[in-house]
Amino acid sequence: MDELQDVVALVARVRDHYVQQFAAFATEQQRSCVKGGAEVKFQLSEESGLFERLYCIDFVKNDEAVEPVEFQPEFVLTFDEVSTPFASAMLSIRHLRWDDVVIGHDASSLSEPELSQWFRLWFDPDDDRHDPEAKLAETIHSFSVQPSVLNVDFGTARPDAFWELLALLESSGAAAGANPENGCMDIVRGQRLARVKFVALPMDEMPGNVLREAPIPGIWAARMSDFVSRVIGRLVAARP
Repeated sequence: MDELQDVVALVARVRDHYVQQFAAFATEQQRSCVKGGAEVKFQLSEESGLFERLYCIDFVKNDEAVEPVEFQPEFVLTFDEVSTPFASAMLSIRHLRWDDVVIGHDASSLSEPELSQWFRLWFDPDDDRHDPEAKLAETIHSFSVQPSVLNVDFGTARPDAFWELLALLESSGAAAGANPENGCMDIVRGQRLARVKFVALPMDEMPGNVLREAPIPGIWAARMSDFVSRVIGRLVAARP
């Protein structure tokens, strides 16, 4: 239990470190425009590949024209791999990036209604949880589903979004196999900058952990910038 509590605290720390940078970005963008707002939701075309075709842009300026602005964090937290029992699996995490998590899993099938329920809670497409007094929406920014792979930008969502999605996968049979090679779930950020893995129990020890702040390597920032430019192009083209 202590191990799990430590990992829960670690995930919360990673999320808060990202969101603090995001909040500073949103404040800076707000000061630089007359009209604009953070975390603006768009519906895209079918070609987007996103769940329910929905995407949340980090900030949109709207002075003379619609100008989407995507946040690129300058720093991420790095740490030694940590492991903990998680239901019927062992959860190991290393280099977790909150804004771009790719989950490769071995569940034979996922419940579409359960995924939709999770998505509608944490993306909040109808703004049911919208608080006009809050500085941030506490929502995920994108979600996509492909065979054996999920991709999530957790945006400003609380850590509960992370754990509820993992619980959904685990309950669907991910990582339930006796052989770690056959029963595993990987969560990776981009080119494996982050990785979370479910393996079968048991695992004898939990590595030590020291949080370190590190700049995002330039090559990854450049690739992210290119991706963002392509996404923004689609968003502007799809905007009514």
